[in-house]
Amino acid sequence: MEVGVQVYYVPRGLNAGELEFLSFDDRGIYDNGKNKSRRLALKIHNKGNLNKDAFIRFELTNKETGEEIKIKPEVIAMLPDATQWVIVDLPTDLKGKFLAVALLDAGSTYDLKVAEKEIIYRP
Repeated sequence: MEVGVQVYYVPRGLNAGELEFLSFDDRGIYDNGKNKSRRLALKIHNKGNLNKDAFIRFELTNKETGEEIKIKPEVIAMLPDATQWVIVDLPTDLKGKFLAVALLDAGSTYDLKVAEKEIIYRP
């Protein structure tokens, strides 16, 4: 067993910045050779000079029936001025008009960020 302690030194005057969504894309069907899934991709940028940890929570709602599809939250860690793609796999049997919402939560000292995308999945 190994135990470690991380110590961060943050010099005064550094810009804390914000995390921001740069894009929210529907990547279509993805086949890894074993399974097929529909893919959504979020591009996120850390505009500050500090490392940031955050949670991304997803909601997918069928706009015709109101059915909500549960998607596992993702945890991200980002270096200063870094850009990162977060990939979300969805079932391939989705049909209809959906609203995809991503909530970016970097903690109580930062504003909650929201990105939305309307997607139509046809059989």
